[in-house]
Amino acid sequence: MPAAIEIRGGLADEALRIELMSAVRAVFPDLSVTTVAEAAAAPADRALLRDAVTAIRLMRFLAVGEAAIHTDEIRMRGAAFHAAARTALAEAAAAAGVPVSAEDVGVGHAGASRPAAACEAEVAALVRQRPIEFEPGRATLSGKARDVVDQVVYALSACPDAPVAVAGHTDSDGTDEANHRLSLARAQTVIDMMVANGLPAERFTALGYGESRPLASNATERGKAINRRIEFMLRD
Repeated sequence: MPAAIEIRGGLADEALRIELMSAVRAVFPDLSVTTVAEAAAAPADRALLRDAVTAIRLMRFLAVGEAAIHTDEIRMRGAAFHAAARTALAEAAAAAGVPVSAEDVGVGHAGASRPAAACEAEVAALVRQRPIEFEPGRATLSGKARDVVDQVVYALSACPDAPVAVAGHTDSDGTDEANHRLSLARAQTVIDMMVANGLPAERFTALGYGESRPLASNATERGKAINRRIEFMLRD
């Protein structure tokens, strides 16, 4: 999902504005939302609210972009996280019940490749802000973690030739051997999802460090949460 949402326009009816913001929060519960007031629609314009909610739901497939509501259709442009997200967008648009134009939506980063160090820094900032979380004691991604991996896939598409090492880490609960296996399995789970979303498998190496490289004390639950993490290392 995108990093932030800006809504331009207006609904004259306060109840409809509340409904719209509720829809935004349902789709993007963790994102910053900015509203820019413009000329308001006619009072109780439920057709506009319907189209706005549809546009918001479709935006979840985009890393960057916009959706503009016109009298005859919703027009979208930008970049999907990856090919699978672009396909999902097309399917959701076809089932939306209102005309949607998404021909101007591409896949991944456009333009020249970026240095590996720049991609690594961007990914590090992403996972620091929104850690990739797993079900306790398992290598199964949480629901929110899948959204973060989508963002990582998009960031890595900007440096398509850079090899990537994906490292898993655990807290100190459990044995050294079990934690090593779990950290390696979690790293592989992340790689598998990125490959399923279009990145080539040969770019990736899975590493498992178990509890051997803590960032914080394992004496507290907060410290343990910090130590349970996935890291990405890139090289040119």
